Amino acid sequence: CPEEAAKMYAKAHALEPTAQTYRGLITSYVQNGEHKFAYSYAKQLVELMPQNARALAAVGSVLAHSAESHAKAVRLLESALAQDPRCTDAIVALASLHVTNNRLSDAVSLLERHLVENETDDMYMRYADVLTLANELPKAAANYAVALEMNPSNERAKTGYERVDRLMHPSAESDDGEPGEGEPEVEPSDMSDDDML
Repeated sequence: CPEEAAKMYAKAHALEPTAQTYRGLITSYVQNGEHKFAYSYAKQLVELMPQNARALAAVGSVLAHSAESHAKAVRLLESALAQDPRCTDAIVALASLHVTNNRLSDAVSLLERHLVENETDDMYMRYADVLTLANELPKAAANYAVALEMNPSNERAKTGYERVDRLMHPSAESDDGEPGEGEPEVEPSDMSDDDML
């Protein structure tokens, strides 16, 4: 539960402030919808680590939760990526922001560009998630498969692969082309942005 996590990180932070306790507090406060507190801790983190891409990404990620701050969030996240193209926090936050703003081609391009430096099952899964939203189903299936080859226990990649497979190969279609009884109608738009990134 995010409230409990915030309390635990606050206790740890009071004993010894570290980059990990800052990130934990920021994440917990964002999940609780307490963006003012999250932003305060993110700013403190940047003050402690001004040349750190993950610190910049933390501020950008918090700002991304406010529609009025999207432009500033994009600038900070792009700046973090200029400092460190392998900063997964910045890649994921910027891709999520693009998805939120319905700029799917930008999200796809961003993840494609940075996948080379970040070949992890999580990144392939996130790339496949965005491809699914963009209705690039064969490419999404291939990337879910790569994620599962890297980590067969990645449940989110498994679920994504199965969803895409059902979309590409409906198994129980009736004569009129409608899904058969018991087969749910699933569209990429049924997946929330939170499920994607």
